Amino acid sequence: MIDATVGRRYARALFMAAREAEAVDPVEEDLIALRDVWEKHPGMARFLESPDMQIEEKERFLDRVFPEGLAELVRRFLVFLLEKKRIEFFPDVVVEFRQIAEEYRGRWEAHVTAREALTDPQREKLTRELGRLTGKEIRLVEKIDPGVIGGLRVRMRDRVIDRTVRSELVQLREQLLATRLLAS
Repeated sequence: MIDATVGRRYARALFMAAREAEAVDPVEEDLIALRDVWEKHPGMARFLESPDMQIEEKERFLDRVFPEGLAELVRRFLVFLLEKKRIEFFPDVVVEFRQIAEEYRGRWEAHVTAREALTDPQREKLTRELGRLTGKEIRLVEKIDPGVIGGLRVRMRDRVIDRTVRSELVQLREQLLATRLLAS
């Protein structure tokens, strides 16, 4: 939990600087590109987190990985994280930055888990209903989970809407037990 808090704090600071520089989109694009490389190449994270390497060596490494360069704000931010020995929080910062940017744009991501892919009409209806519920523009991120018997689970920020068959059965069981206890 503390990692998310640290990531959120850094992401907010970076977002404020990006908004002030009118560079939210390019900063977000660079953060995502860097995160993608970070995830595909775990050695990169180990190298950047290594206390044995000088910051200048790490900067030269980033220049080789991104020869076209990163947005100046992103580059300065990475150097700041390296200097503060907080680079391990970079993936958390990206997640938090994206959420803050989406909120700024009036959009939310809704992570939907279902047994099978949603049909277009289901997707449209769910997007519309979630938009009505939140007052935000919704972007669905779908995940297939064969373990879901039926129905779906939606996670938006810290809110979870669980309409899976399993969840419904658990609720029914609890209601039946409560009724039985009251009747006794």
